[in-house]
Amino acid sequence: NYITVGDTSLSVEVDSSSDMINFNAMVVAVTNLKPDATINIDTVKTECDSKAIEAFFTVSNMYTLVDLPANVPIAFYLNDVLIVTSKTKNIILPDQSESGFISFTIPSNINIDNDLVLTVKVDNDGLGNGMVDEVDESNNTDSEPVFLKFSPTINNPNDIVICDEGKGFVLLNLTDKYSEINTDNNVTIT
Repeated sequence: NYITVGDTSLSVEVDSSSDMINFNAMVVAVTNLKPDATINIDTVKTECDSKAIEAFFTVSNMYTLVDLPANVPIAFYLNDVLIVTSKTKNIILPDQSESGFISFTIPSNINIDNDLVLTVKVDNDGLGNGMVDEVDESNNTDSEPVFLKFSPTINNPNDIVICDEGKGFVLLNLTDKYSEINTDNNVTIT
């Protein structure tokens, strides 16, 4: 009999022509005859005043004896909306990894005022289809929050016109301009 994925027990039957059977130890070796793609988001980078995202990730093939083929699809989602797809470049040997990088701009149909979550799925063509029969199909996803940084919007203040009254300098009190500049109560102008 064979053990298959999902089995939780193993039946062992021993026959002997002698009166006694003594087991000191029993070893069962289980090998995976399928690859197992996993993905990890290493870093998500954003720039101030930009909707551009750079994602660095690692695809691994761990705890198996079989190579993960090249060109395994990878899908990138923001808040569960497919943004872009990619593929692994090389055959990934057992217990090895391949690092990757992708950059994209958040499309206008994504509301950037809400919290953003980047989800990456390996062995997923963007439609939920995989190409590799794996040991574990449930470990192909990783997610990270994405934090965008935008400068506050400020109003242009009215001009100040002041004349030098022969002192060689002019003192300006700009505190009245704060209320002209500020468009948001949560913005502190210093």
